[in-house]
Amino acid sequence: MERLGFGAVLERLPGWLRRIYVFAVVLVGHVIFRADNLAKAVGYLKEMVYPNWMGSLDRELAEYVAGPKFLLLFVISVLFCTPFFTRIYERLSRGRAAAVCDVIVVALFFLAACEMMASAYNPFIYFRF
Repeated sequence: MERLGFGAVLERLPGWLRRIYVFAVVLVGHVIFRADNLAKAVGYLKEMVYPNWMGSLDRELAEYVAGPKFLLLFVISVLFCTPFFTRIYERLSRGRAAAVCDVIVVALFFLAACEMMASAYNPFIYFRF
C-alpha cells in the first residue's frame, strides 16, 4: 500500500496515527494468515468490527478481560508499544544503572518465557503444520 502512494500520506501523519495504521495492517495480516480460508478470515474481521455479544463464551471472555492480570498486562503492553520504556531505558543505561537495566530486561524475558510455557496456548506459528 505504501508503494502505491499511501507512503507519502503516512509520512505526513503524526506518529500515533502511524502506529494505529501499523497495528491495523499487522492485525489484518495475522487474521488472514491464521484463518483456514478467506470466508473465515472475513468472518473473524467482521466479528472484530461488529462483535456478536450473544455468544456462549461472553461471560468467560468478560471475566477474563476484566480480570486484574489481563488489565495489568494490557497496560504494560500499551506502554511498551510507545517510546515510553525505550526513553527510560536509554536514560538509565547511560549511567551506572546500565547493568541493572540489562538484568531487568533479562528478568522480564525470563518471566515472559515462563508465562508462555505455563499457558495452554502455543505461540509458535508453525505448530499447526
